[in-house]
Amino acid sequence: MRHPFDGIIGNGHENEGVQTRREAVRTIAGAAVGIGAVGVGAEAMGQGVTTLAVGEEGGKAPSPRATTKAVGEEGGIVHPKVTSKAVGEEGGKPVRPKWVKIFDGKTLKGWTDGAGKPVKAGWVVAKDGSLHRSSKGGSIYTKKEYGDFILRIEWKVSPGANSGIKYRVKEYQQGKRKSLLGPEYQILDDTANKESKIENRSASAMYALFAPNRKYKKLVKVGEWNRTEILAQGSRLNHMLNGRLVVSVDTKSKKFLDAVAKSKFKNVKGFAQNAKGRIMLQDHGDEVWYRNIQIMELPNPNRPVPTTAAVGEEGGTTKAVGEEGGRIPRPRTRRVGEAGGPRRPGIRATTLAVGEEGAGSRKRTTQSLKETGQGGTP
Repeated sequence: MRHPFDGIIGNGHENEGVQTRREAVRTIAGAAVGIGAVGVGAEAMGQGVTTLAVGEEGGKAPSPRATTKAVGEEGGIVHPKVTSKAVGEEGGKPVRPKWVKIFDGKTLKGWTDGAGKPVKAGWVVAKDGSLHRSSKGGSIYTKKEYGDFILRIEWKVSPGANSGIKYRVKEYQQGKRKSLLGPEYQILDDTANKESKIENRSASAMYALFAPNRKYKKLVKVGEWNRTEILAQGSRLNHMLNGRLVVSVDTKSKKFLDAVAKSKFKNVKGFAQNAKGRIMLQDHGDEVWYRNIQIMELPNPNRPVPTTAAVGEEGGTTKAVGEEGGRIPRPRTRRVGEAGGPRRPGIRATTLAVGEEGAGSRKRTTQSLKETGQGGTP
């Protein structure tokens, strides 16, 4: 796949670019970093990232890769990966997915009741470091909301027990009352609970919507630990049980929407269409244990990469990087001798203010170092 910045430097002429830089270093005392590339400074995000001519004060020649922060800003770096924050935002860094424990095995830090208050009853940390629903106390929820992620969790149930792991939980209007709802990974003793007779309510099912694949569904004995993995990325939801994929569905598909229309959620407007929400461990009145609860947050599959133009300006994205609907234009390169292009052989790309109309405006062109008077003898 072509890099969005292909064509600014090199593009089949890498040796020529290297030679140009060497000549610049030899002949120009105190020049800014490199030559033959776009010089980039920085302004505030709302004004767009500016590009200064090579040799101008503050101008430099960065790598032709997408930047995670405006080059020249304090802490700015150059990296080809998608950022977790808008370009130029303080703290913007590449998204590097990693596993994070959301239950520390010692306390209920990070978990609340449905009202967002500390958990006071029903759930305790067992001697083995697992999270035990021991008595009536209500379901518990993560403080934090999660959108795109992989959740790993181990669980075991007492004989006949029923529980569940809900995710992307939000408050819905359900008739005359409001309820905290989300897709549910069913936790159940299939051997003794009558719910298992309805396949889409059996263990590992997407509760009341989709039954698990019987060919791949393999539970361990009651009282032993099962391993669950839930993937939510964009509209794709997957349920895994003990290393095998048992449910996979797209929430935008006709199949999913038809299933909701035939279920207990048929009157819940927009059920499971939200992009993020809390994770819930259900109190269904039975003893159940959870342990090794960890999550890996993922980049949204539809997230655009950083743009070279200011957000909202012509040629730039219409929304902040990471927001749904952002566009990614390709920077324009003018050849030596073209109107609006560089005037010295070897300087291949124009250095226009990013976000100017057309990203190729004649308002600011690269002049030879001799003409700018800032690069020494060319």
